[in-house]
Amino acid sequence: MSAIEQRSPYDYLVQLERKCRVASPGLPVAEAQQQQWSGVLFNLAGYELVAPMSEVAEIGDMLPVARLPGVKPWVMGLANMRGNLVAIIDLRRYLFATDASATEAGRLLVIRHGGSLVGLRVDTVIGMRHFLETQRTGDTPSLPPPLEACVVEGFLDQGMVKPVFSIRRLVNDPAFQDAAL
Repeated sequence: MSAIEQRSPYDYLVQLERKCRVASPGLPVAEAQQQQWSGVLFNLAGYELVAPMSEVAEIGDMLPVARLPGVKPWVMGLANMRGNLVAIIDLRRYLFATDASATEAGRLLVIRHGGSLVGLRVDTVIGMRHFLETQRTGDTPSLPPPLEACVVEGFLDQGMVKPVFSIRRLVNDPAFQDAAL
């Protein structure tokens, strides 16, 4: 009898496994992944800003709005978004006291605030951006005071700093919460 014939099937599989382990190149070493920060890049009154993705529930087109009496001019009204009422805020008018031109429809950054949906009307939404943590900078470009109050940091992108617009800071501002006349 030869040696192969004397081995049990189990022994044969164990020997085969050892040969495979010796011949295998090994598993690839997991490289450390760099942390990424994601945000929504949008344009407001000529400024490119990035809102943290964690603070934006949805991005949408501007909706038909039902005007509300007795509210500040920057409250555009209420809209129906798939059966949910959304308070629509003109962010340009709130921050800069200027309206968008009548031809600009704008886009909505929909956020959840206090169990309700709030749509922040911005001029355009450019899209999602991902930044490496190494791109983070505490430096921000010079911005007008109402906008500067909502900017918390920035990210370097192609030699320019993209300011991070904190929606959380905006909605916690007592002036933003006081929408009644």
